[in-house]
Amino acid sequence: MQNEIFVIYDAKAKLYNKPFYMINKNVALRAAQDLIDDTTTEISKNPQDFTMWHLGTYDDNTAQLTIHEKRECICSFVEINPRLPRYEQMSQEAQDSIKELQTTQESLQNVKQA
Repeated sequence: MQNEIFVIYDAKAKLYNKPFYMINKNVALRAAQDLIDDTTTEISKNPQDFTMWHLGTYDDNTAQLTIHEKRECICSFVEINPRLPRYEQMSQEAQDSIKELQTTQESLQNVKQA
């Protein structure tokens, strides 16, 4: 069965947490919403610092691991938190991290196309 690989980035810590597997993006977004709704989680307490990224796929029938060349930002936890404003209210560090990752991804894509 094909599983999608996701990771959560913490802008304050400047690191990615351990990757996790979900059947698809919708289930990953549901899990993200659960993290926001659980007020005991660090993500619920500081959603402006966290983003979720899609890294690739893993097939548990063949043990085939495929990492995408360009990570895809699935969500910032601010965007899915009904108690908080959107991207504009994210910490400057979180906004800068997203911009930096997007710029890096675009640069890598341009190098590959050249």
